[in-house]
Amino acid sequence: MKKFIFQFLGFFLIFSILSFVTGKFLLPQKIYWGNQMYQCKVNDVTADTSKYDIAFFGSSRIATGIRPALFDSIINLSSPSKIKSYNLRCYVNIRPIQIV
Repeated sequence: MKKFIFQFLGFFLIFSILSFVTGKFLLPQKIYWGNQMYQCKVNDVTADTSKYDIAFFGSSRIATGIRPALFDSIINLSSPSKIKSYNLRCYVNIRPIQIV
């Protein structure tokens, strides 16, 4: 039984190391892999990080549910500092994420 446990732990350790190495260094996959529209939007926002204060990203629910101009106008009514938001929405995401 000890031999089996050591073999299992050894296999698990080797598998974990190989998964980490191939995932982080050899085959890095970005969240927008294969989606050119989303990649262009991410590049636009990250090119100048001082341009926008808030970025909404997610699936089509974010695309149809959030209007940055309306959001900014409502927030800026009650806030002394003016904010600017950007909608990173995309209709075809591999992993739909909805974070504000």
